[in-house]
Amino acid sequence: MTDFIFLKRPTLEIAKEILAKNHQDLAGKPLREIPSGGTDNVMFQIGTELVLRMPLHEAAANALRKEVAISARTQGLPFAVPEVVEAALEDDAPYAIFKWIEGGDYYTAPPSSLVEAAERLGEFVRALRMLPPDEDFLAGAKNNMRGVPLVETDEPIRKSINAIDDEFDSARLLEIWDDGIAAEGYPTQPVWLHGDLHAGNLITNDGQLTGVIDFGLAGVGDAAADLPPAWWLFEDEARERFRQTIGVDDNEWRRGRGWALHNAAIAYAYYRDKDKPMLTAMSRKAIVRLLAERD
Repeated sequence: MTDFIFLKRPTLEIAKEILAKNHQDLAGKPLREIPSGGTDNVMFQIGTELVLRMPLHEAAANALRKEVAISARTQGLPFAVPEVVEAALEDDAPYAIFKWIEGGDYYTAPPSSLVEAAERLGEFVRALRMLPPDEDFLAGAKNNMRGVPLVETDEPIRKSINAIDDEFDSARLLEIWDDGIAAEGYPTQPVWLHGDLHAGNLITNDGQLTGVIDFGLAGVGDAAADLPPAWWLFEDEARERFRQTIGVDDNEWRRGRGWALHNAAIAYAYYRDKDKPMLTAMSRKAIVRLLAERD
């Protein structure tokens, strides 16, 4: 397959054409686009039980291929996770069809109890770490470096921190970053990590956290890369409950704080002047929380 990027955003009509051509049994079902603040995929709900995902560019297509490849091994996790029904990943316009996960995203429909949500998400992270590791999915460029030693991402994070110094104290942010790099304990036996546990990738239903989607940045590496929710989502008691549920020592916590800053600073520097209100708001709030914790 050659690299691609859609010349225009996939539309409802394009989705209908794909179903009519390749899945005639689904072509007559109701179809609607799912609103999303994401930057990698366009999604369409098919009836009440399925969802069609179409990547917008080659990096997102590669992430989708990975998600399809690891789908079977994630089915035993304590939350609902994407389950593949059909996939066509080597076409010029790749796509996959997954079972629908009922609910809304954490950002627009937050859970009724953050402490309970923190415990449940901690249980998910702990269970994910227990899956047998696979060297074919080692952290690196293929998963946007999530789970590599923090020092390997040093240059871009410093550029991003300097780019937002008109809003935030860059010296204090660099202190947080340097502390994360200095923390010991990068694992000699890497474990599975999701790599992108922000509010847009978490599903809630009836006030409870019930699902995790988008494993496109999953990999095998330093699971501290799955600790950013402690600052992206939680504060005070909820943050501590998340940490205790997973069982995180001080060095891993410091690396996790570094990952929270890494993801937030890069996202905020890039998206704050673009029409991505959810990503901008989430990343900015994380930076504010990180700075508040250092007061």
